[in-house]
Amino acid sequence: MFRSALAVTSAAVILGALGMAAPAANAQQMTSTTSTGTVYFGGGLGLSIPIGSLSDGNNTGWNIQGMGGWESAMTPWGFRGDLTYNSLGGKNINVPGVGATQFPKLNLLAITADGVYQFRPSAQSGSSTIPYVIAGLGLYHLSFSDNGGSQTKFGINAGAGLEFRLTGFSVYAEGRFHDIFTSGKSGRYIPLTVGVKIGGK
Repeated sequence: MFRSALAVTSAAVILGALGMAAPAANAQQMTSTTSTGTVYFGGGLGLSIPIGSLSDGNNTGWNIQGMGGWESAMTPWGFRGDLTYNSLGGKNINVPGVGATQFPKLNLLAITADGVYQFRPSAQSGSSTIPYVIAGLGLYHLSFSDNGGSQTKFGINAGAGLEFRLTGFSVYAEGRFHDIFTSGKSGRYIPLTVGVKIGGK
């Protein structure tokens, strides 16, 4: 079920990207390009998978992401900031001695600041595929649908992805591991995201 949902999500984003090809070419001219690097922006959507104790009461959900950053023209390094909203549905679990219990939905807003390292192909290869790794710090706001309160915590994230360069824009696919510094139970989840990027080297 998760694979089919991811396939539908990927198809929707890629079709949307193709439809954006013409305006993206114009938008790319608006990005800030210097001799040292280039500014870019973009967004995507996908699945968010809770792991560890977070998966005890929450199902796999979805995420929507907006991002922007800067890439160096001289080195493989760059910087990126993300704003991502995640929604994880609550499980209905039969608790011994209590009976069927419906756990609340978790809404999770993440703001992250990351370093990015790209494995750029040589000019001779002509490849349009660029693998990359990404890692950094984040601020996470967690709230529950049953008015069970909310909290804001710091955390870390790390992951990897692939960028596919097209005419005037790129399509990217990535997976990242997030670890929120919560007290008691862990706050760990993995978002799998596909999206569109405009600008960059």
